[in-house]
Amino acid sequence: MSKVVSGWLIVCLISLISFASGVDAASTKVKTSVHYFLGQQYVQISGENKKVVSDINRILKADAQLLAWANMEYKKSGEHTSFRSKANTKYNKNGKLSIVNTIYLNSEGGQTISASTFNFDLRTGERLELDDVIKTESQKLNLIEAVTSQLVKRESKGDPIFTDHIEFYLTQSNHSFYYYDQGIVIRFNPGEVGPHSEGFVDAKVDYTTINKKRNGPPSPAPTIPGYTYVTKSHIENEFTGFDYGNIYELANGQTWKQVGYVFYYNPSWPEVIIYQKGSKYYLKAEYIDELVEVELVGTD
Repeated sequence: MSKVVSGWLIVCLISLISFASGVDAASTKVKTSVHYFLGQQYVQISGENKKVVSDINRILKADAQLLAWANMEYKKSGEHTSFRSKANTKYNKNGKLSIVNTIYLNSEGGQTISASTFNFDLRTGERLELDDVIKTESQKLNLIEAVTSQLVKRESKGDPIFTDHIEFYLTQSNHSFYYYDQGIVIRFNPGEVGPHSEGFVDAKVDYTTINKKRNGPPSPAPTIPGYTYVTKSHIENEFTGFDYGNIYELANGQTWKQVGYVFYYNPSWPEVIIYQKGSKYYLKAEYIDELVEVELVGTD
């Protein structure tokens, strides 16, 4: 084969690869536009993958419809009360889309705000939650440490920041976040880690920090006089607190059933520690002081 022909084939091959890469890149970025439903803003997208576009648009419009319904109901409670949403595209790159809907509540007593975040994989149309980014115990600890460090610095400079419950909010399922080029932004609503007057509190955490390797053993479990430490893990199934007969599925593969008559309402996905006292086992959940008696009913 001549050098001329060989060169021509190489050029054609490179062109085909570039074209294919361009198609993939184009298919994972979309155009966005703002629409209104009964006064509520929401984002709609357009792109080549019709199914993905349809799935995402349906979710975003349904949120606006729900807000419109809530607004009509809320207006019944007072003459000068209403909901109003403002939609904003925060990120639209690298196959990811982040939409933030800011909700304003106008009432006779003033105005409060909150935000709902919508993150999507543009290749599949799947809605992404924080658990899709923070998957391991190490990543969770890295995130908590990074966010806490940022907010402690703000607090030390005089900002009205509350640092006592940062870990609590970050261990709740589906906490608000959105993407940026190097990582994610954790968004706290007014009143969560600062007074309402402070507005939204954001903390940027890059992927390098999230994925850094941790050295040394995990933090030790607190000792309780008379009890022996057994294991430490996180509850993975839906958790609304303590109640007789509840099943607690742990990340380490163990399943425990509550056999003690203790009731406590606390919807979260907490870290838990199993203790033993005599022949009985007890579960201690984060943010709940009381232990409950459990029995092991399964292991993976």
